[in-house]
This record gives sequence, C-alpha cells and structure tokens, in this order.
Amino acid sequence: MIQAVAYFRKSNEDEGESIAQQREWAVRAARENGIELVAEFADAAKAGWDTVNRTEFGKMIQFVSANARKSPIEAVVCWHPNRFSRADSLETFSFLQKLREAGCSKMFIYPNAWKDFNRSEDRIIFGVEQEAGSHRFVRDLSAAVLRGRLAGARKGRYVGSKPPFGYLTTPDKKLTPHPTEAAVVARLFTAYAAGTESLRGLCRALEADGVLSPTGKSLWAAETLSRILDNPVYTGDLVFNRRSEGKIVRNGKKPTKNAPEQWVRVADAHPALTSREQFEAVQARFRLNKGRTTPNAAHTFLLTGLAFCGNCGHRMIGRTMRSTHSGTAFVHQYFVCQRYNAYGLRSGCTLNAVPEKDIVPAVVRRVAEVFQSPESLAAVVARVDEVGAEERTTGTHRAKELATKLADLDAKIKRGAERLLSVDDDLFEACKDQLTRWKDERAALKAELDAAGLAQAGERDAGRTAEAVRRSVAHLADVLQTASRADLRLLFAELIDRIDLNFAVADPTAKRKSSRFVGGTIKMRAPASPYLSPGPKSCYCRA
Repeated sequence: MIQAVAYFRKSNEDEGESIAQQREWAVRAARENGIELVAEFADAAKAGWDTVNRTEFGKMIQFVSANARKSPIEAVVCWHPNRFSRADSLETFSFLQKLREAGCSKMFIYPNAWKDFNRSEDRIIFGVEQEAGSHRFVRDLSAAVLRGRLAGARKGRYVGSKPPFGYLTTPDKKLTPHPTEAAVVARLFTAYAAGTESLRGLCRALEADGVLSPTGKSLWAAETLSRILDNPVYTGDLVFNRRSEGKIVRNGKKPTKNAPEQWVRVADAHPALTSREQFEAVQARFRLNKGRTTPNAAHTFLLTGLAFCGNCGHRMIGRTMRSTHSGTAFVHQYFVCQRYNAYGLRSGCTLNAVPEKDIVPAVVRRVAEVFQSPESLAAVVARVDEVGAEERTTGTHRAKELATKLADLDAKIKRGAERLLSVDDDLFEACKDQLTRWKDERAALKAELDAAGLAQAGERDAGRTAEAVRRSVAHLADVLQTASRADLRLLFAELIDRIDLNFAVADPTAKRKSSRFVGGTIKMRAPASPYLSPGPKSCYCRA
C-alpha cells in the first residue's frame, strides 16, 4: 500500500466542501485505491495563500520530512490542489519540492486522480492550473476587496480594521472622537508643537497619568507617539493608501510607503483633534530633528545589529554624542541598551552604555585570530600556492603564444624586406609602411615576452610564499585598525554572530543606577569562506 498523509482546508471565503466532507471522501478514496493514511492535518478558517499562518500545513511538511528515512510518506491526499495552496505557482512549488526531497512526490485528488511531480508533464499542467485557477481566485478576490475599500475611502468611510488612537467608528464607518483618548491626542499635539516636551518626556507624562498605549500597555514608546503625531487623520482628513501592504495584488509582501500623489484623501471627513496649523508645526519639528540626526557615513556604527545587552538580552543601539573643548568639536559614539533607551528606569534594566572605541579593539583582535589559526593559515597558504601555480601555468602558455607570434612576424618581416627590393615604384611606399607596422608589432610582442620571462624568473618558492603570508596575517590586527569603517562593518557582519556586553551596577543603592562595562562574549558565525577556520565558537573580551 502507498503511505500517505491527508490534508484538509476550509477558509471563510470558500464555498466548497467542509472539512468533514473532505475527510469523508479521503477515507473512502484511500480505502478504494490502496492508500494508507498515516496522519491527517486540517486548517480551519485559514486562507489558502497564507502559508505562514497555516499551522497544520507546516506540521504536515515537517511530519513528512521527519519520516523521510524511517517510514517515507509517498503521497498527499487532498480534495483539490487549491486545498493544498492558493499561493502562486512559485511559492506552491517550493513546498512541493520540500515534500519531494523527503520522498513524497505524489498527490491524490478528487475524484480519483493522481499527480506525480516527478513527471514533467504533471508539473507543467499543475503550474498552469495553479496560476489560472487557484491563485487567480485569490487575486480576483483581493482586487475586489481593494476596489471596495477604495470606494469606501472616497466616500469618507474608515476602511481600516482598527480605528486610530483617539477615535471610534460609527455604524456607518465614520470616525468619531473617543470619549477619553481624543483629549490625550489633542494634548500631545499641543505640547509637541509648542516645543516644550520631547517624545520621551511625553511618554513619561502619559505613564505617570496612567494613560494606556494604543495596544493597552502601561508603557509608552517614543516611536508610538511619533506615528500618532505624523498621522494626518487627526486634522479631520481621511487618508487611505499611505502604505502598500497587500500580499496578493501588489508586488512583494513588504509594506512600503506610497508617494503623496497616490494617497486617497478626503478633507474634513470627520471631527479633527488638532488644527492644520498645529499639525504642520509638529511636522516642522520632526523635519528639524531629522536634519540634526542625519547619519554621517564617517560615523557609521561598526557593531549595529551585533551587540546585545548582557543584562536584559535586548539589542544595544548606537548613539552619537557631541562635545566641544577649546574650540574643537568631538564626536563620541556609544552603544546603549535599547530597552533602557526607550523606557528608562521603567524598563527594569540599567543605564548600560559603553564607548564603541572600548569594544572595537577586542573585536578586531578576535577577527584577526580567526585568520591566524593554524587551520586558516594553512588553507590561505595552500590557496596562494594554488593561485600561483595557476598563474605560472597561464604565464607559460602565454609565453609560448607570444614566441609563436614573434616567429611568424620575423618570417613576415624577412619576406617583406626581400620583396621590397623588387616591388613596383607605385607600391613601394605602401609596402614600406606595412613593413614598419610589422616591426612595431614585433617590438611590442618582444617587450611583453621579456616581461613574462622576468616575472617567471622572479617567482619565489613555496616556502618564501608561505612565510610572506604568515608575516602579513601576523600583522592583520594592525591592518584592520586602519581599514575603512565601511569595510570593517561588512567584515564584522560576515564573521560575527553576536556580542553580549556585560555590565556591573556601580552603586546598587542609588536611585538612578549607573553601570560600568566589565567585559563580554564574542560569538563567531560558521565561516562563509572555505579558507577560514571557525576556531572557538565564543571568546571572552575584557573591559
């Protein structure tokens, strides 16, 4: 008997058979066609294109892969290919390939049909059906939903899933002020437009007053306030299509910002919570702050995304501080705990900060050690010798080619000189010019041949080459210290998995607890290059 798994799916949009009906058919069809169902998986109320959130679908793939050796699954039994997936053919085939790699290359569908994905004709037909049928259904449905939302937005209706903070939705999909949140929004715009409060200061004030965030949390983040203060909906305008987030109709799945000319904007669609003048004052302050904090290529942080706080486990983020002493401006780059930076004392962490210049030397030494390990050094020397051998072989072939061309030219020049004595007067100058060109070409070939000979004569032996490589690698740490920041950042990202930075509280009894950097652990990635040895997976760096 053929061992198989059964997969059932029913979404809210589909009008087809229920999961119970699909299961009834699968059990009967398996019994009649010599199929043994070893497991069943069912996703209820899950869209066919949403492969990420179909948990049972993912479990089915994992189950088949896990049984690939001990008890291979040969087929998937499902009512229709669109029960398996409504994604496009490329995404669908990626899952079919995972199944095929585990030995599951067949699909049995209603009424009694086999599809074998080891056969090219079945793959071609399945792909065409997927694009023309299963995936097209999703695209048509998504396009219809989008058209409906656009039509609603043009009539001033709020078509989002959740109203913005400060508003409620009426039965006819209009926005109306929230009884308590509306006053909070007005307060935020007034304070920030006046320039009397920073975003973090506003966060602390809201928390002190017990105001919950839009997600119902007691802590506020500056980013949350920034999104509120940047939303034109609070001026009374309904704005739709500011971002492209569609997964089906639009290309790609990553949300992107749309240009203002692509927005659907309905002025005065609902009561405003701030004036247009106040909103513009807030945007002007945002633009001013952005101008002050524009990243400088010369001050790029080297360890962004790699450094983590050893106390709370959150990322360490780069912060630039500027100072002036005796008329000279200085730039200081620090890494600080992201959680503390966002929430301060409320975060449960401490003011963990360390100058970048105190960490980078240890990281550079660790990277140099990767190259300096005996295994890596031997691999690099072997590769240098291999390249040298290739160059010598190429040089020998080129020298032979040049010598042949030189001999041919010598013969041409000799014959040309002999014929020049007997040529007619009207052809004498033309023949003379051709002879001159051959001599110039010969001189160039001779110079290239001499240079190739000198290069081969000057080649060092393997021992001298290995010694030169060792000397270069021995001074690699010094070389890295002088490398450009952009190159160092790329190198660190390639070789380092993460850096955990540890801190000790300076005075546990103090109200505002400060800390000092005491060391950390550098964890290396598996090397991408075959010429590098991973060495120890982690290495302790001291303060």
